[in-house]
Amino acid sequence: MRPELAAGAKKPIFETVNTGKLHSRVNRLYDSGRLQDALGDQRSGDFVRATNDAHAASQTAQNVRNLAGSAAKHILRPLYYGATWELLKHLFGE
Repeated sequence: MRPELAAGAKKPIFETVNTGKLHSRVNRLYDSGRLQDALGDQRSGDFVRATNDAHAASQTAQNVRNLAGSAAKHILRPLYYGATWELLKHLFGE
């Protein structure tokens, strides 16, 4: 839903943008010259740079999420199994 129309909605669902698809489509428009025709040379260059920066930030955020998930899996799993083993030893009196 468009943010400017969300005030009257009961449960607004805001738009999301796939930055990878947006960046590739904007680049194709730029390569064809249609983006420059629509926005002018300066603004079209700014728009391409902005979509590139948004895509790069999205990729960085995804890399951080992947790294955090991997680190949590490798750090917390041994702790979980170790705690479980200690609990079993306590319960069964080893």
